[in-house]
Amino acid sequence: SVEILEEKIDTGNFGMPIRYYYVNSSDKEELEMYAHWHNEIEIQMFVKGSSYTTIDNTEVFVDEGDILFIPSQSIHFGCAKPPKLEMHTIVFYSEVLCPANREESVQKYFIPFINRTAVIPYVLHTTDRGYNEIKECILQIANLANEKPKFSQLKIMNCLYSVFINLYEFDYVKVRE
Repeated sequence: SVEILEEKIDTGNFGMPIRYYYVNSSDKEELEMYAHWHNEIEIQMFVKGSSYTTIDNTEVFVDEGDILFIPSQSIHFGCAKPPKLEMHTIVFYSEVLCPANREESVQKYFIPFINRTAVIPYVLHTTDRGYNEIKECILQIANLANEKPKFSQLKIMNCLYSVFINLYEFDYVKVRE
């Protein structure tokens, strides 16, 4: 049953709006990601290594440097190719992007991610339009999550918004009717 595959994680740490972790492993056990799903959006940026990953029955190849987007509530699993995997992983609830007042821009740009009518490519390759801009946002989030400087929560939110602004600006977001 689908409920068995649900991964229940504590998203956000140290007052952060996200959960961030850096995978750096050559351990065979850690190179495999077993089938699971969660209510959060997950973004992975592969620093070293590559992986065959399946998201909602679609297999994709993620190469070194690529950015993987996993929508909320998507069953996903994969296996990194030995010998080593290094990647940044950011996990967050889509609702984190939506202030309580739900003003017009939120309705237009973020509600589609909450109700799963927004579709973006699973993989952004190093040669794709907007890659460098989105990569920079992810690296800034990683740095902020590690160093936790003053106002880091606001800075992380700014970077998350920038990721989505770039996805829209480079025409990666398609909204299903």
